[in-house]
Amino acid sequence: MLAYLRTVPNPPPNVETWSALLRNGLECQRTGRFDEAEECFVRAHHLAPKQPEVCYALGRAKLRAASDDRDALDEAEALLRLAWERDPTLVSAAGNLARCLGLHAKRYREAHELLDQAVAYHGSLALLEVIRSELWLAQDRTHEANEALERAFALPLTASEQNAANAALARIANRDGIECARAEQHDRALFYFKRAIHLDPDWSSPHVNLGIALARMGMRERALEAYDEAVAVDPQNPAAYENRAHLLREMGCIEAAQLDLEMALSINPKARSASVSLVALQRSIGDLDNAIENLAEALEHAPEDIDLWLELSLLFTEVGDFESAEASVRGALQIDQSHPRACAQLAALLVRDGRLREAAVLAARADAANSGPELTPSNSDPPYTGKRP
Repeated sequence: MLAYLRTVPNPPPNVETWSALLRNGLECQRTGRFDEAEECFVRAHHLAPKQPEVCYALGRAKLRAASDDRDALDEAEALLRLAWERDPTLVSAAGNLARCLGLHAKRYREAHELLDQAVAYHGSLALLEVIRSELWLAQDRTHEANEALERAFALPLTASEQNAANAALARIANRDGIECARAEQHDRALFYFKRAIHLDPDWSSPHVNLGIALARMGMRERALEAYDEAVAVDPQNPAAYENRAHLLREMGCIEAAQLDLEMALSINPKARSASVSLVALQRSIGDLDNAIENLAEALEHAPEDIDLWLELSLLFTEVGDFESAEASVRGALQIDQSHPRACAQLAALLVRDGRLREAAVLAARADAANSGPELTPSNSDPPYTGKRP
């Protein structure tokens, strides 16, 4: 009997088991329990690793959670590709694979070619046109994105496809608003930002941009309402807190502004502008110890940022810690030994310490750097807001 058991091949996967896990995962996904859904899909994939619908469900779940995780994106791509190749009727597998290739991996040509394959197999479908518009938007080709959306709206749309198309239109409207704001066409900018909000109520960036536009127009209370709405829509959007902090500081609400900047940094510790703003605020109220601590933390994320080193040196100078001030400015000079401001700043510290010869050498180096060829100023405008999620 024992010998017989040893020779019996492994039984085939229990179809009812993997399909039940798949159904449970889809139900979890429908109700927003994404971690539970992925766990169900992983278990189903363990039982049926080549079942197309299982590969698609798990690949889509991993794509949703991947963000910038290269390994997770590779895994999502492999699963979605297997699902599409084994079952070309799964048009959603092709669509999500195109999103993976284009929106995440920036392999736009491959993504468009994949959509072409899906169109050749299924004909023109709204889902494929919506995803095509998303790819064009990621490539900053708004005209082509609009054309793809026009084709999508001419076809039957499911509710989810309608929402995705509206989201793409919202991003176009938001970009139009930014362009109008740059051109100081304030009323048109407000129109486009409000249109973006209407099209995609769950996207917080247009609320932030609306707040920026209103603040620039002097409508502080309405701007504050827009920032509050941005935070309500997405409590994890650091740009909403940071921009609200700038407005609150202008309005004299220093403590509230500091809390918002701290919240922005807790969400994104690498946010340089929020770090600089928080340090400037703390410096203005004389909280130099915390300003030094925050600037040091910012340098941990951006050790090659010369300006941060020099600001740290100034803070140490203000508290009388001249040794640390010198060490900080030398940190800047390790990055660029001829940096004019760094040379001048260190020269001033050395003069104070009586080290005149070394100071003279640095001052001469700063003068030589400042007398270099004149640079042609750039005509490019800074982004209206570089803090979009």
